[in-house]
Amino acid sequence: MTLPMRRTLFLALPLVTLWLACSSKPRPAASAGSVPAASASEVASAPPPPAKCESLDDKCVGEAGKRARVVLRRLTFAPPPGWSYAQEDDQTIAMSGGARMALGIYDSPGDKDPRKIVKARDATLKQLLQRLSLTAPKKPMPWGRKADKVSKEGGLEISMWQIDGASLDKSHGPLLLAHARLPGAGGFVAIAFVPDDDKANSDEAILAAIASIQFASENGEPKPAASPPGGAKS
Repeated sequence: MTLPMRRTLFLALPLVTLWLACSSKPRPAASAGSVPAASASEVASAPPPPAKCESLDDKCVGEAGKRARVVLRRLTFAPPPGWSYAQEDDQTIAMSGGARMALGIYDSPGDKDPRKIVKARDATLKQLLQRLSLTAPKKPMPWGRKADKVSKEGGLEISMWQIDGASLDKSHGPLLLAHARLPGAGGFVAIAFVPDDDKANSDEAILAAIASIQFASENGEPKPAASPPGGAKS
């Protein structure tokens, strides 16, 4: 608050005036290279540093032109406008009401064994389901089935499937599963859930967010993608 500081300055004023009146030497002039200290009002009006968006507590919200990173900045995407999102260490999440999505990346460095790559993929899927507190459908994941939809935006070929029978607490609805191979022995997994009573067209917002996924440079900016290698298929 400025009031205590203003009072301190006013109380100090008579002492400064007395010192100036009694002093026989002029005050030294400030050197040409000196920089005046910022005033209290300038310090108070300085904008706060931008939120890191690493937790939902940061209250980051998607908006036009804003992109979020996915796990160590290897990918970026545009969170749905108006959705809360967080760039966590192991995944990036976004949610609005009962609708939610999570994106993660799995690695299997040096492994050419498709079984190990598939194991890493399935572990990432389980991690994302747990993070969103979702109960997966009882039917098997359709990894080997032809995709219901394929997105080829941003240099990625993302296969997507819809599986009915997911739930969040007492809400029920379909689970969207998305997957793409990445250069090296790894890939990208995303899941999304929209409750049956959703009236906000959350499914369209999720599909647009997935279509916006791009490879990123070290500073988080999109860059052209390399062709994914062979190995375990979607």
